[in-house]
Amino acid sequence: MLKRLGFALECAGLLYLVCMATGLIHLWRTAPISVISVVGTLSAPAIATLVFAVVAALVPNLLGQGKLASPLNMTLPLVYMGLLIAVLQLAWGTDLPFLRLREIYGWSAVWSNPLMLVIGAGLQILVLTALTRYNVQ
Repeated sequence: MLKRLGFALECAGLLYLVCMATGLIHLWRTAPISVISVVGTLSAPAIATLVFAVVAALVPNLLGQGKLASPLNMTLPLVYMGLLIAVLQLAWGTDLPFLRLREIYGWSAVWSNPLMLVIGAGLQILVLTALTRYNVQ
């Protein structure tokens, strides 16, 4: 269980780093950088990362044998992006007062762009494929 949790956290962290780099590069190219814009851009992927780590720790078959193998390099980014979309839909569709931070969550709209999701998932697949190819564990 601990080994699976450790591997789940490693995969979640790696997927978040790639997603974070994608979001920050897009933010740097399209909008002025501020604390609110950075927090807003990275908040939805951070929540999706936590959800991914919990789901990966609770569902043993999601991570396969506990090492990066061939189908995981494509399925894990797709699961992660699906969770990111679910987090965004839950955050935007709720009427809870503590989630009405429109100035922060307005910046997370970058992840509602299908092109950004495809670019993020593509980069995640490339990174995981490189790690799988060179047997980095």
